[in-house]
Amino acid sequence: EKTLYYLRHGQTEFNREGIWQGRSDSPLSSLGIQQARAAGEHIRRLGIEVDHVFRSPLGRVAETLKVADPSLAEVAEIVGDLVEMSFGRFDGTPIVGDPCDYPLDYFASIGGERPENAAARTCSALEGIMMRPNCDSVLVAGHGTTGRFFFDSWAAVSRARLDGPLPNGALLTYSFDAKTRSFCCRDIWAPC
Repeated sequence: EKTLYYLRHGQTEFNREGIWQGRSDSPLSSLGIQQARAAGEHIRRLGIEVDHVFRSPLGRVAETLKVADPSLAEVAEIVGDLVEMSFGRFDGTPIVGDPCDYPLDYFASIGGERPENAAARTCSALEGIMMRPNCDSVLVAGHGTTGRFFFDSWAAVSRARLDGPLPNGALLTYSFDAKTRSFCCRDIWAPC
């Protein structure tokens, strides 16, 4: 059995300011830096050792890894399919109203990505990573929406529950069965 640790980036300035992020980028806020530090401390406290590190190409993920553990950031391989879902022309613009009022399939109509496509590419990328030789204990640093899509894909067989969005700085622990190519979320940790 293999293990996947999925780390969501810390809070960004755009998160703090209520701006749709998607593929647009923003540096970590002071809280985001604290969340990344806490995630790194949690990883060290548990004695987690990984043989490979992968990350989204966006800067907020690179910054989170660098704050959490510079040695992990140095060896991280960038995987394009781990990038966040695009919200189309909303990327980088202020959120008006409650973001939950927007159905996810709406964003494709304004130049964004279809949620089923974002979910499929994320799931495929993570399965492909775990099927690589010598990828037995892997850390992946990514995003909230695509991370939530991945969690939802395996929620029915997972032991952990997630109500609401994936918290900034959260670390999810999955077991992976290479024979059945299935994931099971065993634990969700989030900084206070």
